[in-house]
Amino acid sequence: MADDGGGEKKLSKKELKKLAKKAEKAQKKNGGGGGASTGAGGGASSKADAGQPTPRAKAAAPSYRLANVPPDGETDACTLKACAASVLYGIPLLPGGVSDELSFVKGPALLYGGPADPTPAVAFGGNGIIKALALAAPADEGRRRVTAEVDDWLEFEREELRPALASGNAKRVDKALASVEAALCEHQTSVASAGGGAMGPADLAISLTLIGGGMSAAALPPAVATYLDIARGHPAIASARKLAGSLLPPPPYDPSNPSLLAATSAVFAAGILAAFPSAASLGVELKSFKCKDMRHGDYQCNAAMPLYQKLKAAGALPDGVSTPQQVASAIIDAIGADNPVMEDLKVNGPGFIMSRIKASYLLDGVNDILKNAAPTKPVLTAQSGNVVVDFSSPNIAKEMHVGHLRSTIIGESVCRILEYVGADVSRVNHVGDWGTQFGMLIQYLKEEYPDFTDDVPNITDLTAFYKNAKMRFDESPEFKKVSQLNVVKLQAGDEECRKIWQVLCDVSRKEFEKVYNRLDIKVTECGESFYNDKIAPVIGEFDKAGILTSEEGGAKCVWVDGYPQPLMLQKSDGGYGYDSTDMAAIKYRIDKLGATQCVYITDFTQGDHFQMVFKAARKIGWVEGDSHRLDHIGFGTVQGEDGKRFKTRSGDTVRLVDLLDEAVSRMEASLNE
Repeated sequence: MADDGGGEKKLSKKELKKLAKKAEKAQKKNGGGGGASTGAGGGASSKADAGQPTPRAKAAAPSYRLANVPPDGETDACTLKACAASVLYGIPLLPGGVSDELSFVKGPALLYGGPADPTPAVAFGGNGIIKALALAAPADEGRRRVTAEVDDWLEFEREELRPALASGNAKRVDKALASVEAALCEHQTSVASAGGGAMGPADLAISLTLIGGGMSAAALPPAVATYLDIARGHPAIASARKLAGSLLPPPPYDPSNPSLLAATSAVFAAGILAAFPSAASLGVELKSFKCKDMRHGDYQCNAAMPLYQKLKAAGALPDGVSTPQQVASAIIDAIGADNPVMEDLKVNGPGFIMSRIKASYLLDGVNDILKNAAPTKPVLTAQSGNVVVDFSSPNIAKEMHVGHLRSTIIGESVCRILEYVGADVSRVNHVGDWGTQFGMLIQYLKEEYPDFTDDVPNITDLTAFYKNAKMRFDESPEFKKVSQLNVVKLQAGDEECRKIWQVLCDVSRKEFEKVYNRLDIKVTECGESFYNDKIAPVIGEFDKAGILTSEEGGAKCVWVDGYPQPLMLQKSDGGYGYDSTDMAAIKYRIDKLGATQCVYITDFTQGDHFQMVFKAARKIGWVEGDSHRLDHIGFGTVQGEDGKRFKTRSGDTVRLVDLLDEAVSRMEASLNE
């Protein structure tokens, strides 16, 4: 394997002492803040009292910067080591740009000082940077961790583990892993005694190398597999890739990328760096955002205000620039009217830069589509893995009505877009095939079709069947009581109830399939019943984690921040509801389907419910940091003439098949005119 980012330079003890003293001084100066002052962090300065002279801005405190990050920084071993150490030791890292003076270094270099200081590099190579940041940690904690034993393990990672994994030689790999296993058996969760049971510098280097090696858990000794599993969930390692992405230089304008956000961000970034070259090392976000109010523009840049604050704190404001608005004007001048993407650039309010997309840019995009007979595929920046899209989701024993059209069409569109750009998509139809309503449906089928076991009924009008069963349920106490007993029997696996339930499901599926075929929809059914046996283990997991509460009546609930009511994982009577099923579903999708993104498409009234489910998944630890993306796409409800939402059981909804028939009929008539 090549060096982890290049030419790792081993610091002498004398150099390490100098570095430690330098870091200590910076910590004292900043109150232990890790090298970045409050002013440099973009915080708003207090307003000067009326009539009082404005106080002189303090010089920016020195900071740590990572220079020469390669384009593949999000996967580069050296960059990831630096970023993980930054998170682990609480030492902020800023972009260091490209340093021509360090061209002899193959890979990233850690710099220390102000953005304009010609400060030499502090350390090169992944392990050297890990040690440097450990030594810069507050108090003596970092210094205690960089012991001779830790140094030996860092040398082991560099000279033995890395080359063994790169060689692919089974004997060399086994020998290196055996050394790690022996150390873990002695120290449990750390290879070095100095780790004290926590992630130390050597653990950081070794675990990142093992993760990068791509070995499966089955190929690792049990102790090493467990060690690696714990490391993957550690915040320092989980956050390293995201931090690495923020240290990369902004990508240049790429006319082949159809993304408007990418195009406008590239033009804004080029203008900012042209006007203020030091912006790259000040930690300012160089990107654009879609305008919330289209009256003001199409895309906007918000960098001028934080950039002004940081330039002022560093004493680096150019002559003639004394306000955020003037910073914004300088950026607009640097972008120029001849840029290929934007026009009508103007300063709005305290320093927002608003813009419109050029008609010529849009015209070129349309011409490309016509010429190539397809839109250009954008670059897929999301994490690799399975994307689960949950959509359509009608209820068994009810016909699809007009209200299901939006979820079905939007869901299919989302799937096609994701598949077009290369994502691995699982289309899930979370049908309502479980619940208390099946008790009355089972009983009604028994009464209306007593010989159903020998002669399977042909129930084509599901809406009428459901409506009649509901009427009997509401009018007959005896029917209601028997129906409730049927629910218990169904959930207990009663053979007769299961058979009737299966009949209802099969009839419904045939009707659903007619609609899906007409709309050219492809979806795989995985209904509520599928998760029934998975709910109890999920409740047990929340209970074991200490975040399950027992509310009035014995209901088992999970509270999440920002909501006045909890998720009810188990009702007071022991039953399960939507909260229970959706928590079991999201765990299954992440653990078993390997989903890195889950998209739920329902009407907007369920938005709060899904946000609570997402928060609960993060609270229990199924989702950490940016490891997964969880989205809810909401849409408006279909209402009747009375302004109220359609409800199937009321009998006043428009069947979806009838709507489709009417649409075809009207289009045919229109074409014949």
